[in-house]
Amino acid sequence: AALPGAVSLRHALLALPSLQFNELFDGRRRASIGVRCRLLPALATAWLALVAQAEAVASRPLSIQEVTGVWVEAIGLLWILARWHHRPLLPAGPVAVDAVAGVRDAVMTVARRCAANGRRQARFAELAQPLLVLPRPADRVAALRATEAFANRFDYGER
Repeated sequence: AALPGAVSLRHALLALPSLQFNELFDGRRRASIGVRCRLLPALATAWLALVAQAEAVASRPLSIQEVTGVWVEAIGLLWILARWHHRPLLPAGPVAVDAVAGVRDAVMTVARRCAANGRRQARFAELAQPLLVLPRPADRVAALRATEAFANRFDYGER
């Protein structure tokens, strides 16, 4: 993964301990504390790649506030990406997805595939393929973000 420039990287590294602390001890409880600890390096790596992209778009170094904003805006997506190769099972229950029709259909297909992933045989990367074939990159990103509606309920068989 690409790293941001020296100034943005320094700001990111200053913000990272606080951001990781918040992920470990906030009320969202995306996984057990042990699983969350194991996933922090993957979250940080994906976040640094996004900071590098944001820096390239801005054509300047990012402030601490801006790198923190990247984390805040992307954290749901970062959790999904950090578990990309894990094997989820979506427990029974309603799934509501707020997205445009084509994106919503693809996301609901993924939700059904996750619910049918008995004994957690398939990795999320395989189950999410309908999202990755959407024609527009913006739709692919919107679809991945829309999986947040149910991804927090995944059972990975971890404790």
